[in-house]
Amino acid sequence: QTPVAPVARPQPAPDVFEQNGISKTNPDGSKKSDAKMQEELRAAIIAKKRQQNPRYGTVFNIGNIFKDE
Repeated sequence: QTPVAPVARPQPAPDVFEQNGISKTNPDGSKKSDAKMQEELRAAIIAKKRQQNPRYGTVFNIGNIFKDE
């Protein structure tokens, strides 16, 4: 018999919302809208980038906010 190679299982995609500490539910337990979650994600990413670079998003490099996702 020929040995069977182990099958590589695909890793689940990391949840970007969980990685940034964003809850998928409102405080009352109802599900947040996609727009609300995207808004919170964008704010979390900008806050993280400002932590790395305090001048991020200021007049000196405002263009970075519009080209970064």
